[in-house]
Amino acid sequence: MNIAVISCSLHPPSRSYVMARHIIGEIESLGSTVQLHDLRHYNIELRDVNSGRKNNQIQELVRDIQTASAVILAVPIYNFYANAAAKNLIELTGGASNEKVVGFICAAGGRSSYMPIV
Repeated sequence: MNIAVISCSLHPPSRSYVMARHIIGEIESLGSTVQLHDLRHYNIELRDVNSGRKNNQIQELVRDIQTASAVILAVPIYNFYANAAAKNLIELTGGASNEKVVGFICAAGGRSSYMPIV
């Protein structure tokens, strides 16, 4: 099984990234392969879907999501919702995750902050 893990925080000391690294260790211990994408290392602007999908890095993410068995998004919660980078990623990768299991691991300040993701 090949799992794509995408760390969506753009903050340098990211707790989402720490969670992504932890889940990668757990997945690898089960014998699956994992590909980590850290959005801090991508240059993905907030754009409309049509022009945004022309970005080479978005095209790379689309290919990797399409070939993955499942996708895990490590997402920070700001103001009771996923950060803009995660929402932008979901919009720009479009249907690449159709027919796939997509899971979220979230870092938030309070326990009720997680509710919008659920």
